[in-house]
Amino acid sequence: LSIIAIVAWIAVIVVFLIKRYKAKPVSKEASKPAKEEKVVEKPVEKKVVAKEPKAEKPVEKKEVVKKPKARKPAMKKGTAKKAVEKKTASEKPVAEKPKAKKAPTKKRVAKTPAPEVKKEVEAVSEKVVRIRQVKSFTARFSQSNDTVKEYYSELKNYALSFKNTRSRTSWSYDSINVGRKQVIKFAIRGKSLCMFLALNPDDFASTKYKVKRTQSKRYQSVPCLYRISNERRRKYAKDLIDKLMKQMNLEKNQELNHDYKIQFEETDALLQKGLIKEYKKTI
Repeated sequence: LSIIAIVAWIAVIVVFLIKRYKAKPVSKEASKPAKEEKVVEKPVEKKVVAKEPKAEKPVEKKEVVKKPKARKPAMKKGTAKKAVEKKTASEKPVAEKPKAKKAPTKKRVAKTPAPEVKKEVEAVSEKVVRIRQVKSFTARFSQSNDTVKEYYSELKNYALSFKNTRSRTSWSYDSINVGRKQVIKFAIRGKSLCMFLALNPDDFASTKYKVKRTQSKRYQSVPCLYRISNERRRKYAKDLIDKLMKQMNLEKNQELNHDYKIQFEETDALLQKGLIKEYKKTI
């Protein structure tokens, strides 16, 4: 009976506790599952303790007083020799090594400076001098052949046989003038005699007279050029002179027979006379 009574009391107590537990309101926070608390480890701050600087003690400089070295008493001559003899007797004889022979050195002999000799050296220039010779009409006529001299002498006499004509020789040519007007000019080019006339070369385009128009400014007043290189051209030259004088209304007088030939002369002689000019140009 006692055991049954104990069990009954236990059951009553359990029922009472259940009813009491149900009667209490359960909080929301209690109903929620407990959150896991995160444990954060805080870093341990090390406290740095500033050490106070120790006061440096002033270092006292010790003055070092140099003591004067004691002079050794001078040894007398006799005692010094005896001390040296004792040292040599105590020391063992050492075999001396043969010394290497030195190569004989050549003695330097101071050379006396040779007397300076001034040499006069002519400066050789690398420049080339070009000499150009310009010959006058007289120089060209002097060095031309005999046929050219004959053609010139004959044609000049023929041109001067007309009235009011006269001759004038300049550096480059010999001209036949009527008053102040130049009507004919004689020049030498190469080995032929050239005659310039105050005619229009276009008038003789389809004729037997093979004339050309000169482009030189020196012969603008006489543009018709005719070269006399043979006997036939010498006759045609006289025909051209007749046409020129007829155009100018000049009558013919008696023909002249003056000899205008000159002797042949060398270039040096003509240079001395001034009939040839030299122009030097450095390149």
